Amino acid sequence: MKNDNFKHNALKILKLLNENREKVGELLELIDEGMPNVETKTLGGKVFWKKIVDHAGWRLQKNKLMGNCRILNPEGIRVAWGGESSMRRAFNKMIDQA
Repeated sequence: MKNDNFKHNALKILKLLNENREKVGELLELIDEGMPNVETKTLGGKVFWKKIVDHAGWRLQKNKLMGNCRILNPEGIRVAWGGESSMRRAFNKMIDQA
């Protein structure tokens, strides 16, 4: 029973997020920290991503559909993702350490 409620609620949340994609970024802002990340090679973000900051090959990008942000290293690998505020802080910290 408990597992069925979890599945039902999870599906309800996913449906709401799908219907309100632009709210994903707002939700991540409430969390106010980066999300767990698996470093992943990307295509560079030429279609669905807007450049916010580019510094020495490092890129901070914002998704045009959902509003979430990500940081790509100079090789185009996603090293972090989350809400805009937390990704700006993480990006600034990364370039300060470089």
